[in-house]
Amino acid sequence: MSRQTGYSSGAEVQIPYLLILTSTLLMIYYQRTNSTRLVFIDELCAKMDPGNVKLMLDFMKQQKLQVIFCSPDKAETIGNECEVILPVLRVRPDSMQLGIVQFYEREDGR
Repeated sequence: MSRQTGYSSGAEVQIPYLLILTSTLLMIYYQRTNSTRLVFIDELCAKMDPGNVKLMLDFMKQQKLQVIFCSPDKAETIGNECEVILPVLRVRPDSMQLGIVQFYEREDGR
């Protein structure tokens, strides 16, 4: 896959990898009954613009996947598409703390 993608932009490489990963997991999950369909991904949308982030997350929702991921720099973009956000703050080099998120209803009812 790396040779096929060549020197493309980050999203042009990341999106195909995520689609392949998602498809592979769905093949495994469809073989099992009562699967939790859980996916852990580090920096899911690191190189994607907001439009592509929404497309990928919508696709994963349509597949009924439960996605857990970290995103150090896309909180605002991804936050609107998530049901739960758990901010983790590094307070010292050896210590982290869970933050608090307040949700506000947007004009479109979400």
